[in-house]
Amino acid sequence: MLNCRRFDSKFSFPITTGKPTTHRPACLLYKAREIGIAVRRSSTMKVTDVDLQDYFTTLNNLLSDSRYLSHDSDAQNAVMKLAQVVS
Repeated sequence: MLNCRRFDSKFSFPITTGKPTTHRPACLLYKAREIGIAVRRSSTMKVTDVDLQDYFTTLNNLLSDSRYLSHDSDAQNAVMKLAQVVS
């Protein structure tokens, strides 16, 4: 989704390409990709509580996007599962 122009108008946030800068912060798709990379590359398979909370918040925000994913049943099921894990 991050690199496909078909999704440019689907989300409530602008999709950014490339590394984020002070003038162009990372969008939720970029952050979600970075989460996947961080988890897969972890040699210890451990995540700090702070990072885990940030991961859950980012993924929840992406899956709850008001313009596109908030109406997707699979995305909403994932939001409910994230909420169960957090509580």
